[in-house]
Amino acid sequence: MICSNGFSEKLLAFVLRGNKYLESCGHFPKDTFHFFSRSKDRKKLLYLHTEFEVCNNTLELLANIAKRRNLCIDMTSADYVFMLDADAKLLDVKMFKEINRKLEKTHRAMRMYKTLHEIGVLPVFPIGYARIDQLNLCVKAELAKKVRYPTTVDKAQIGNDFYYYVRVSTMCHDDYSFINKIFAQHNGNNRYENILKLRERESHV
Repeated sequence: MICSNGFSEKLLAFVLRGNKYLESCGHFPKDTFHFFSRSKDRKKLLYLHTEFEVCNNTLELLANIAKRRNLCIDMTSADYVFMLDADAKLLDVKMFKEINRKLEKTHRAMRMYKTLHEIGVLPVFPIGYARIDQLNLCVKAELAKKVRYPTTVDKAQIGNDFYYYVRVSTMCHDDYSFINKIFAQHNGNNRYENILKLRERESHV
């Protein structure tokens, strides 16, 4: 699923092109976990959007992002939920296939794996604030629907990825498995000012 703040014709066109490409490549086997929509028309990607909200600062932007993530969680019919930011870069084209194979063997509530980040390789154990990113994990959809992504933003510790992880790990009693492999890069496709840079600029105004 792709979800935007307000309707975007460009994103809708992107999803339609993506579905056409996926259809030309064939569909996932029926016995594998689904990471995309299982809609009757067999499309793999779905475009959602919220009502447009003006975000005057990073805290409002983060709250808006949380709202959109929860909309996707509510709407998904997949088995597992990944949350990928627009600037995330996948470093391994077989990432989803490999994770799928692991999940078929052990149906854990959460699967974690390594990613590159500006501060180093994540996650860092023991996991704490700024030691894990949303890009590091996938979660059973039924569990994600129960815990939901946090919408309250802490001014001192912006970003709720760690707090989402805490909700998930607490609810499932740390029922996770770990893949010791780097699959993706945080801000790997960044072509705009990220949250941390926006927040830093705001603090100097």
